[in-house]
Parts: sequence; structure tokens; C-alpha cells
Amino acid sequence: QSQPEEAVRRMFRQRLLEIKQEAAASVLDREASLFFNRPSALSVNQFWGRMALWSIGEAAALTLGRDPRVVNWEAFEREGVSATPFANTLRNVEDLIERSVLAGLLDNPLEPSLYLAWCERMGLGAPPELISEVEDLKGARFDLPAAYWRLMDVHQQALDHNQAWAEAYADLKSEHEAALRRLAEMEALAMNAFEQLDAEIAERSTEIEALKAQFAKAAKELGPKETESLLKAYLASTIYGLGFDPWAAKSPIPGQIAAEAQRLGIPVSDATALKWLRAAVELLPPKAEASVA
Repeated sequence: QSQPEEAVRRMFRQRLLEIKQEAAASVLDREASLFFNRPSALSVNQFWGRMALWSIGEAAALTLGRDPRVVNWEAFEREGVSATPFANTLRNVEDLIERSVLAGLLDNPLEPSLYLAWCERMGLGAPPELISEVEDLKGARFDLPAAYWRLMDVHQQALDHNQAWAEAYADLKSEHEAALRRLAEMEALAMNAFEQLDAEIAERSTEIEALKAQFAKAAKELGPKETESLLKAYLASTIYGLGFDPWAAKSPIPGQIAAEAQRLGIPVSDATALKWLRAAVELLPPKAEASVA
């Protein structure tokens, strides 16, 4: 009563642990003297490995290293020890065997070599001398259920592998289809742009042809006086707009005029531009040189 509550709880838990350990040790001491741990129960005669078939109870007892003629449920009931840890272990092994029989993994009664192969697969350690006796007599049997389940595992792995590839293919197919759609959209945009450009080129070509026709018509209709005025205007714009020197022996201006005309779609050669410039220079008055300078 003088101790804090937490200290009392801690001492109580410690004492329970000690009692549990003492009880477990007491159970082991008591089991060591029971019939299933006596030498007569622990000796497995060779004839058990020579039997063609075992019952479920016999197989469970043999798996735990006991003689089925000594260790059976009649003996447990007779001795009144059917609730001991060993009895519970035996019961669990029998239950595992029965459920494997129901699942079709084992036949009942049990064929020794197939049963021992099943024990190995299930992690149940049968006595080595029993295994040796069975193998010496019948040889290592092919474990058909084990092979079946291994084959099922391989088959499932293949299915999983195929499923993974199918999903990856579906993803790639989806991406490919999306890329094709984007490409089709880009192609449509490009074709639309090309069509608009072709329309603009056709429109500009029509305008250029109309201007050419108008220019040719105007050129034919020009009289000598109008032609002279046009040449003078042409020369003035060239002198003051492009820096043409009428009295220079050689000038790049005719080439520039031809290039600018080509940009507008008007075919004019350097020689043509020079020809009309010379014709315009001849129309300059005598005092024009000083004015230009």
C-alpha cells in the first residue's frame, strides 16, 4: 500500500512473468515423465518405413518421432493428458494433414514417400531415420503434387509477365495514337497555312499582272512629251532618292533599281535601268550639274 500505483503494476507484471516461466518449466518437467516421452514411445521401428500406407494418425505420430502403437488418442484419453502441449502439437499436425487431403494435395491413406515429400514442403521435420528407411526401400518418389504447384507458380509468373507486357503495350499504343493525333493536327495546320500562302501568292500575282498590263498600256499610250516628263521624274527620284551621279563613269544604282524591281515581281534588267537613266541624263539642262552638286 505504501508503493505508487505504477510500481505495484510493474511488480505485478514481473511476478506474472515469473509464474508463467515456472508453470512452463513445470509442464515440461511433467511432460518429460509422461507416456509419449518414454523410450518405448520414442523408438520408431524400421517396419513403419516398409509399410505401403499410413493413416493420418500414424503419419502425425511418426512425423513427431513417436511410435503410433504407443502414441495415439486412446492412450491420451486413458492417461488423461489430452490437453498437454504435445497433444496440442499432435492435433495440429493431424489437422494440417486432413486439410491437405481435402484440398487434394494428399491421398488418404497416405503413401509414405509422397507424404514425406509433403512434410519437407510444409516445413515439418520428419525423423531422418524414417526418411532414410523409406528412401532405401522405395527410392525418392516423384512428388506429383509438388511438381504441380511448382508448375502452377511458373504458369502464374508467365501470366503476370504477359500482363505486364500487355499493360506496357497498351501504354505505348496510347502514346502512339496520341502522337499520331498531334501529327495530324500539325499537318492540318501546315496544309491550311500552305493554302493561305498559295492564295496570297495567287492574289499578289494577279495584282502584279494587272500592274504590268497597266504599265504596258500606259507606256504605249505615252506621247513624246509625256515620255520626256516621265524620264525626268525618274532621273530626279534616282538622283535625290538613291544618290545617283549622272556624270559618273560607272554607277551601282542601275543594279539597285533592277534588284528592287525584282523584289516587287517586276522583271527589269540592269541594262534596261541603265538605258533609261542615260536617256534621262540627256534631258538635263546645261546648268543642272551645278544644281546637283
